[in-house]
Amino acid sequence: MQINNLAYDPGDETYYTSPFHTFLLSFYQYFIDPVNNLLSVITVEPGVAYRYTGDFIGLLNYLNIDPSYHWFIMYLNGLKSPADMNKKIITIIMPNSNGANEIDVIRNLYESVD
Repeated sequence: MQINNLAYDPGDETYYTSPFHTFLLSFYQYFIDPVNNLLSVITVEPGVAYRYTGDFIGLLNYLNIDPSYHWFIMYLNGLKSPADMNKKIITIIMPNSNGANEIDVIRNLYESVD
């Protein structure tokens, strides 16, 4: 991990808890259903993918993705660790703005039941 990755505000700690991850994953099918239009695919330049090999979090920071969504994006892309990033990953599945709003709604729902 690069030193500049430590300089961001991670946001609400709820996004990083295992119980919230489990709760969010119960909505996984909802997210991937194309009818709901909650996901988009972005292309990463091969040079950028190479630069961030072994540092998926660094790549997401480079792409200005809110840290609150990093874990879910990593999950959507089949990565178990930020170190799994490699130069062959040139497309990333991620929540679009509607999907990001839905994650926030799910967090509010989670906090209201907790």
